[in-house]
Amino acid sequence: MKFTTLGYFLWFGCAAAAAEKNSSETYLLPNSKAFIDACQSEVLQMHPGEILNQRVEHDAKEVLLRYEIKAVNGDEWVVFCDEQTGKVTHGQKIKHD
Repeated sequence: MKFTTLGYFLWFGCAAAAAEKNSSETYLLPNSKAFIDACQSEVLQMHPGEILNQRVEHDAKEVLLRYEIKAVNGDEWVVFCDEQTGKVTHGQKIKHD
């Protein structure tokens, strides 16, 4: 059987997709990204300032958006928002020594 270059790419691509599909690790993915803007708005209302960093953190139960904020008064905060509801779940002020 003779394979062309395209044939190899298709075959390896299907094999890689099948390997990922059979992975034992599964993650809950958000249904939509509708609440990302709501989360950003809510965290900035709580702590007006600048978002320095935004990350998605997830486990088997929930997807949280993690924001690092530098408030206008100079305080720095880490705030978590539930991606599914758009509501802030918790936050913590960062203390510098």
